Amino acid sequence: MADNYSVAAISPAGELMRPCLLKPDTQYDDAGVYKTLLKVRADEPSAIKFQELLEKVQQAEHDRQVQEAEAKKKGSGKKVKLADLPMEETEEDGVDYLVFNFKSKASYTDKKTQQVVERKIALFDGKGEALTHDLKIGTGTIARISVFVFPFYTALLGAGVTLRIRAVKILKLEVEPKLTALDYGFTEDEDILSSNGYGFEPSVRDRAKPYLKDRDRTDLIVVHCSATGPKSDIGKREITQWHLKRGFVTIGYHYVIRRDGSIEVGRRETEIGAHVAGHNSNSVGVCMVGGVDTQGKPSDNFTVPQYETLKVLLGQLTTRYSSAKIVGHRDLSPDHDEGLPGWSSRHCPGFDLSKWLQ
Repeated sequence: MADNYSVAAISPAGELMRPCLLKPDTQYDDAGVYKTLLKVRADEPSAIKFQELLEKVQQAEHDRQVQEAEAKKKGSGKKVKLADLPMEETEEDGVDYLVFNFKSKASYTDKKTQQVVERKIALFDGKGEALTHDLKIGTGTIARISVFVFPFYTALLGAGVTLRIRAVKILKLEVEPKLTALDYGFTEDEDILSSNGYGFEPSVRDRAKPYLKDRDRTDLIVVHCSATGPKSDIGKREITQWHLKRGFVTIGYHYVIRRDGSIEVGRRETEIGAHVAGHNSNSVGVCMVGGVDTQGKPSDNFTVPQYETLKVLLGQLTTRYSSAKIVGHRDLSPDHDEGLPGWSSRHCPGFDLSKWLQ
């Protein structure tokens, strides 16, 4: 559903990544959300024009908010920041790409009848003929997306845009491959242990890890928690799976500190992360595993080894980024809720970081 300020557009042709177009994702939204990522070469003229359109709509919303504040004569000259655009810059094999993030609610409430209306994404082939929803759309499918570039504003995030899917034209269908034992590391030599001691080779997804653009500056070091209980011994692999389901390119954090104090590297330290809206382009994200009790309530249940590792890591990071400020997620923008029921990102990382730093 569009408003008076949204702009209808057609995306460049690109590669769908982890499509969720046929079945809504309900993990973080009970109403369900259709979503997909579209990867396009950054040097494609159509990609450049599409990015410019997003920036134009965003800037118009920014100016509109400033004008409204001035018209109300409260906060004349109000500073309105720009939110992150729904896209990421990646590099693969020396080629730069833009990855656009598209979403759409799977249902809406009719304003006249107040009834909930279920909807499906309209699919078409390259000739414009309608397609049924029994397709098996896999990563690698080439498509264009009809979209509403929808502006929004919140005091927390600033002025931004979202890409709301209207319809998808499939130009080249890539069927999701069936998994085989090889995808889980099984080989004919399972009795011979590999260097990791378990005999499992990296998964296909691990081998295809994308590389993101580097930050221009680092002003913040943000400490998070995984919002999991004390008996949940998870790490980078599990968090990566969670973030992939949310439409991220890969894990959003740069470092993960496990319950035993060991540290796992997520995104490269110099890459732009995806862990706190409005500040990803100038921050490093560190995630402590834990932070809630069995009822999902905030709990400072981190282990002594975790705190020791955090102290060392923060020392190293502040040495490399001397002007960066160390903060907790809750000190910035509580941009999403995740974890067990009852958990809110307003509690993250689950302890008072400022007091701990003293």
